[in-house]
Amino acid sequence: MNIGSSPEPVSEDSEDEPVDSDDEEEYQNDDLIDISDCDHVRTSPATLALFPQEFEDVEEALRFFAENYEQKYCTHGNAPPPFFTENLKNAMDLARRVNKPIALFLTNTKSVGMNIFCDQVMGDPSVLDTLTENYVLFPYDVTESDSPDSTLAKLYGAVEEHRIGNREQDEILRERREREEIRRLQEEAYQESLAADIAKIEKMKQEEEAKRQEEAKRQQDMEEELRLMAEESQRQKSLQATLPTEPSPQDPNILHVKFRLPEGKQLLRRFRQVETIQVLVNYLSSQGFPADKFKFFNSDFPKKNVMEKFALENSFGDAKWPAREQIFVEEM
Repeated sequence: MNIGSSPEPVSEDSEDEPVDSDDEEEYQNDDLIDISDCDHVRTSPATLALFPQEFEDVEEALRFFAENYEQKYCTHGNAPPPFFTENLKNAMDLARRVNKPIALFLTNTKSVGMNIFCDQVMGDPSVLDTLTENYVLFPYDVTESDSPDSTLAKLYGAVEEHRIGNREQDEILRERREREEIRRLQEEAYQESLAADIAKIEKMKQEEEAKRQEEAKRQQDMEEELRLMAEESQRQKSLQATLPTEPSPQDPNILHVKFRLPEGKQLLRRFRQVETIQVLVNYLSSQGFPADKFKFFNSDFPKKNVMEKFALENSFGDAKWPAREQIFVEEM
C-alpha cells in the first residue's frame, strides 16, 4: 500500500489554518476519501518521519516505526495494523511459508492525506482483518527519502539480494540432490554388483557341490566295481578250485575245445570224455564268462545254444560230443 504523492506540506506555524479548498478538492479526487466525515482527524501532516533518521538495525527501526505509528495514528482506540517488524528477507520467507503475498505499506508523514488514510482506512476493522488474514504487511517510511524511486531501489535491492540468496540456496539444493542421486546410483550399482557376486558365489557353491556329489558317486561306483571285481575274482578262484585238472595231450579219450571269446580272443582247453558238460560251463565261468551273462553256441549249422541243447549233467561221451569242437561265447 503506497501512499501517493500529495500537496506541499503545511508548516507547523500554520497548523490551525484551514486547508486550501483547491488542495482539499485535489485530495478528494486522488484518494477518494470524504474528508467532511472526518472532522476529528488532524489534516495537517506530522513532519517527523516514522523511521529514525539514522539506524543500523533494520528490525529495531521497524519496531520504532510500529511504536511511532501506534502513538500517532491509533489515538481513538483503534487497533494498530499487523506490521511485520523483522527484515524483508524474513518477511519473504514467511510469505512463502504461509503462502501469502507481501503488502508494502509506505508512509510519508509530510503528506496531507496520511492522517486521514491511517485513521479512516487503516483504522477500519474489516481492512485490518483482511490484511491480517491475507497479507504479510511490511512497513517502510519514505518521508526522508530522496525519491520514491530510491526507496523502491532499496527495497528491490533487498529483494534481489534475497533472490540471489535463494538462487544460491537452490544451487546448493540442486548440488545436494545431484550428490544424493549419485549416491543412490552408486548404492544401486553396489547392490547390483553385490547381488551378482552373491549369485556368482552361490553358483560356484552349487557347481562345487555338484562336482563333490559327482566325485562321491564316481568313488562309490569305483568302490562298487572293485567290490564286484573282487567278488568275481573270488568266485572264479573258487570255481577253478573245483575244476578237474586239465588232461595232458597224451591222455586217451580226451577232446579239444576252442573257445572264441568276445573282442577276438581265444582259449584252448582239453576235457576228458567222462567229464560232464557242466565242467565246460564252470571252466568258462572261472575265466570270467558266467552263464548268466553270456551265451555259449556250438559249431553246428545252425549253431545251437549249449545251455539249451545239452543236459549239463551228461558226460561228453554220453552227449556224443565231437573230439574237436568250437564254442562261440557271446555277451547277452
